[in-house]
Amino acid sequence: MACWARNAVIEAVLDSLSFAEKSLGVRKIYVIGHMRCGAVALAAQDKAPPSLAPQLEEAPRRASYDVRRAGLEVVCISCGKLRALGAEV
Repeated sequence: MACWARNAVIEAVLDSLSFAEKSLGVRKIYVIGHMRCGAVALAAQDKAPPSLAPQLEEAPRRASYDVRRAGLEVVCISCGKLRALGAEV
C-alpha cells in the first residue's frame, strides 16, 4: 500500500508511484484530499504554484470556480491519472 497525502499528482510523483506499482507490487494508492485548499484557491485566481498549475487550474474550471468543489475535482483528476497507471485507487 502506498499513500500520498496531497491533492495534486505532479509528474515526479506520478513517476514514483508508477515505479512503486510496477516494480514493488503496490496495488492500492490512496488519494487524500481536503477542502479549502489554499493552492486550489490560488489556482482559481490564476496564481497557482508553477509545478502544480496544470492540474490545479483545471479543477476550478470543472467546478465552475466554486473553490470548495474544486478541491474534490483535484482529487478526481489525480485519481484519473493514477488509474491510467493501472493502479487501484
